[in-house]
Amino acid sequence: MNKFFLLILVSLFLETTFGQESLIVGYLPTYRFKTSSEIDFCKLTHVNICFANPNSKGEFLAIDSLTEMMAIIRESNPTIKINLSLAGGALINNQAAYWRKFINIKANRPIIISNILDYIEKYNFDGVDVDLEWGNVTKGYSPFVIALKDSLLKRNKLLTAALPGVKKFKNITEEALEAFDYINIMAYDERGSWSPKNAGPHSSM
Repeated sequence: MNKFFLLILVSLFLETTFGQESLIVGYLPTYRFKTSSEIDFCKLTHVNICFANPNSKGEFLAIDSLTEMMAIIRESNPTIKINLSLAGGALINNQAAYWRKFINIKANRPIIISNILDYIEKYNFDGVDVDLEWGNVTKGYSPFVIALKDSLLKRNKLLTAALPGVKKFKNITEEALEAFDYINIMAYDERGSWSPKNAGPHSSM
């Protein structure tokens, strides 16, 4: 997930009763909170606050001005859903190591899941967005997602993911994919500075 911009993604929410419902999902980085006055939250159905990462104990630290930001968003759009987005596409080494520690080791998963649940309950998030990418989609990804889904269902919370449009990670099982309420496809992954010899259309955002 490009961390420098508010990314507006259109997702498809598959519902067995109503077919496909278009969603407008924005990713708001914590360091962009000061630009919130420039965002028309009424044009969004969902906003993901990004990114939250655990420390060595699996704890999630407080985000500056988060309570105030949540209030601004909900006042602007009372029907909007606000999710906490985990990880991100630009993890530093220790962040990646902590994720591996807590999702790859079965005994550690309840610790980090409990801390995620405590965090979203404390700030009244509507759900969790999982944005582990590429080399950080490890062997523990699918078991972690499935266990997290079970806990979120009991609290009537959403579980979503950001995944690339050009590749299916081998460590993501069909059961894990089915656990997500919807998936944000990172279509901009098809072109970029990482593929200079493969020019073509790119996301304007």
